[in-house]
Amino acid sequence: MDELRKRLAAALAANDQGGHTSPDPSAPMRLDGWDSACAAIGWAHLDMRRALDELESLFAGQRPDGRV
Repeated sequence: MDELRKRLAAALAANDQGGHTSPDPSAPMRLDGWDSACAAIGWAHLDMRRALDELESLFAGQRPDGRV
């Protein structure tokens, strides 16, 4: 389990864009929202504050009609 945790931490750190985690840093940021919830789950196993930051970043872009 320690090896899996190390690999998770490395993947998340490599794709950390500061306020959100991108599965592909070369992709447009608007596509990253689909992955933010999954990244937050991973971050929650490593750093709960960072997981919450991920979700806050996602919801900061929420539209007036409620869509994220």
